Amino acid sequence: HEISKNILRCLALVSGPGSTKDDRLISSALIHASIGGTARNSVQDSLPNHLLQAFDDENLDADSRLKSICESIEESAARMPNCWNVVAMTICPTGDLLVSSIRSAGGNDV
Repeated sequence: HEISKNILRCLALVSGPGSTKDDRLISSALIHASIGGTARNSVQDSLPNHLLQAFDDENLDADSRLKSICESIEESAARMPNCWNVVAMTICPTGDLLVSSIRSAGGNDV
């Protein structure tokens, strides 16, 4: 499990912030997938079933999982107040600090 976290974090590092919305969503999804499993499990019952399922669904292949996580991030924008800024930080095995910041751009856009 620790190896998969480190792989996701290294992929996020080499993906970088990207220049398009899709690139940024993918980097953010990789960071979020590598952290917070315990927290996701504790709040999962209070959210729609599908919203957090993709983060830990071992039945999905890597591409499907990443796509599903990106969709969950976009869907969460509709549930998030416009004034919120969700930040996730983690350390990459290389020692680099990875930061993902998500905020609603209005409507369902992030």
